[in-house]
Amino acid sequence: MRYPLKLFLDTNVLVDLLEPREEFLESIRRVFCMASFGDAVLWASSSCMTDLYFILMRESSGTNSEIQRAILKLISTDDKSKLHIYAPQERDVVRALNYRWPDFEDCLVSVCAESVQADYIVTRDAKGFEHAALPSISPRRLLGMIAQDGLTYDELEW
Repeated sequence: MRYPLKLFLDTNVLVDLLEPREEFLESIRRVFCMASFGDAVLWASSSCMTDLYFILMRESSGTNSEIQRAILKLISTDDKSKLHIYAPQERDVVRALNYRWPDFEDCLVSVCAESVQADYIVTRDAKGFEHAALPSISPRRLLGMIAQDGLTYDELEW
């Protein structure tokens, strides 16, 4: 496998990170550790940011400003674990609409991942990406796969 991997993160794994879902938290934190060591470049779409904000406002006890600060921390960190944002272009939206997937949001994530030439879509909803041109993988499965290359990560504070 060639490193750094380009990983496009689905909204659900970002929710796991910011509204900690204990059974998923450690693996997504380790994916961010992977990026801090330069072994991955992390991407998400700007539309994922609005979805993330909406979900966190609905499901968390955080205030508007706390949630905005948490999202800002993901994208404005100075180290390699920064989450890069891809803004879907008109052509991406048109392409996703023309595919007519059952879930437009998943389709747009897939199209955006292709646009940044990602290696994997990191998600807990692989079924939602069964029509994707790129492979989808859960954070746990990704960590297991790279462990075969001898790469393991202890959880770091980020």
